[in-house]
Amino acid sequence: MPKLVNFRPVVLLAGGLALGITLGYFGLSDNSLGKILTISVAILFCAVLVFFSTEKLRPLLKTVFTVLFALAFSLGAFYFGGTVERYKKADVSGHTLTVTGRISSFTPSDGYSTAVIDDVSVSGVYNGRSEYKIFAVIYGDTDADIGSEITFKGVLKDKTAFAEGRFAASQISEKIKYFIELGGDDIEITEVRLNPFTAVNKFIRDTLKSGMDGEEFAVAYAMLTGNSDYMSEQTLSGYRNAGVAHVFAVSGLHIGVLATAIYFLLKKMRINGKVAFFITLAACVFYAGVCGFSASSLRAVLMFAVLNVADIFGFKYDGVSSVFFAMLVILLISPVQLLCAGFQLSFSVVLTIVILINPLKKLFKKLPEKIRSVFAITISAELGGIPVLLLNFGHFTVISAAVNIVFIPLAAVFYIFLLVSTLLGGAFSPTVFLFLPKYVIYGLNRAFGFFDFGIFVVGGLTVGGFVILYYLALVVASGLINLKRVVKFLLTLVLCLSFIAGTGIKTADANNGVYATATGGKSFSAVLFSKGRENLLVVADVNHIFSVAKIKVAAAKTKGVTTVLFLDTGRKIDLQVAYTKLKSYFDVEYLLYCGEKEERSEYVLEKEYKALKTARLTDGDKVRFGDNEWYIYADGKCVAGRIGENSVAVTSDFGDGYYAYAGAIKESPDVIFTADNAARLYADYSPYITVSLRYSTEFPDAERENYLLRLDKSLK
Repeated sequence: MPKLVNFRPVVLLAGGLALGITLGYFGLSDNSLGKILTISVAILFCAVLVFFSTEKLRPLLKTVFTVLFALAFSLGAFYFGGTVERYKKADVSGHTLTVTGRISSFTPSDGYSTAVIDDVSVSGVYNGRSEYKIFAVIYGDTDADIGSEITFKGVLKDKTAFAEGRFAASQISEKIKYFIELGGDDIEITEVRLNPFTAVNKFIRDTLKSGMDGEEFAVAYAMLTGNSDYMSEQTLSGYRNAGVAHVFAVSGLHIGVLATAIYFLLKKMRINGKVAFFITLAACVFYAGVCGFSASSLRAVLMFAVLNVADIFGFKYDGVSSVFFAMLVILLISPVQLLCAGFQLSFSVVLTIVILINPLKKLFKKLPEKIRSVFAITISAELGGIPVLLLNFGHFTVISAAVNIVFIPLAAVFYIFLLVSTLLGGAFSPTVFLFLPKYVIYGLNRAFGFFDFGIFVVGGLTVGGFVILYYLALVVASGLINLKRVVKFLLTLVLCLSFIAGTGIKTADANNGVYATATGGKSFSAVLFSKGRENLLVVADVNHIFSVAKIKVAAAKTKGVTTVLFLDTGRKIDLQVAYTKLKSYFDVEYLLYCGEKEERSEYVLEKEYKALKTARLTDGDKVRFGDNEWYIYADGKCVAGRIGENSVAVTSDFGDGYYAYAGAIKESPDVIFTADNAARLYADYSPYITVSLRYSTEFPDAERENYLLRLDKSLK
């Protein structure tokens, strides 16, 4: 009987837990094929690790480990299912409640701020404390900040378990269940209470703000804490396109540099090695807390602990086992983490480095040890991250490895310099101690913004479940599975070709699709239709302080040019302000609107932006999208057209003139996206799908989460 793999109990247990969570996810989405495949993979995984391992296990031990695997698998499935079910049942929406809580995260923006509120208690129809958090959008001025204990009265709205057609893993993992939109005057601040983690985070933020401006502050804060909310989309895109945005996720780079610096200082102070290790570990755990205990920071701390415990107590260190041990701990804390992009990227990159670093170092054996190590780590990290980036974001950059070979060593040195400068600046003078870091970051921002790294971005690929074949190919090629050289080569080749073929099929199908992403809110409700490089954004409701932040994720996936159509909302639209906000996210070619004529705004916009075309539309006018022409109806309050076999309509709020406006819709729609008429339109037209752009208890709504729908295939 061939012996394929080394026996690793931690890999067996962590793999069983992860596969059980996967089964729970497919059970949630009622995917029968997914459940069958997961169970099949679980049986094969257990059999290979227990019965085909190089370790000569006695029959009793084989039985014990098989039972342990089955228990881990079952725990994963039930633990995940229970976590999601508890999240879904925590429903307090639809009632006016008095809410108290503490702001744990606060990000000001132009005209509004966003906040995460924890330690939530409610009174009214429901009474008591909640284990879940609130995401709040606060319009206007407010004195609230991190640590503020606040009280307000309002209607909490529930977030759903799915957003844009995908499982909302990050918000469930972070326990963000409710959201609300408030005015600054709606909030009463009762006191300010900071725990040690948020106190240090606020200290870092305030110190950086005192010594830096705008984007320099945003980049420094993201590099030190992992919070990139303050960064503009333009600045963040520059780093992403160059493939170095991982410096804004506190991970192995940060923890490794910090631990090395602290341990070095303690040794210089002649502190005992074991004592120095535990002090360093405590400091790293505290730092991870300052950064919100993200998956990447926890993984890095756990791997640091395992590595050093093995060294201190004389155990043999095994990189693969340490990665899976970190995975096991994090999934036991939060099983939903398995489906988070950050978790997937962190573990795929580190595991790929562990299994490929030695084979890749052999390829560069003529180079000095340190240089070939840098090359091997950078290339293996690139290979490990590409599929996860495609799976979650739809693109990756081919220049990432080359840039990181130079950037990472410099970033490591600058990170510790920035951290020390911030601590000294907070204690003495931010202006003095952050003077040099400010101009270093200014130079970085200019460099990554000046050169268009976007030309190196490869996008438009859809990998789906075929990503498993890619990673299996890496495992086989790494030598982790004991196979003859010819068999290893042929199996790797077959897996790679299967991955390429499967990705090609998935991509072709996805690129031919027409997708609608609906978003809603107090200030902005719209539907984004996308087909290839053509996009139509229909705005059904908007006010003068609107923000398009809720649709930025969908906007980031668009390619080519966008036509923007503002339906008549009964309110005057400042086209210049609207275009300024939209052009940050879309390449706007046509800016169309219904309602009162805006001659001056049209003149100013077309004079300043030569490529932009503006026009006012009235009933009967046409808007082209794809191969079809859509028509304006109902005094500019409705646009309707066809996509494939489906007729689609988007409406603004009809208000008191509902019957006149609704009667003007010429074709009975199969799909209706509506600002505030869902129940009436459903009763009159019986569409196959009705999506309310504002909160609804009767229909799918786009205010709780962006709603994604594919329209080119028959929905009936």
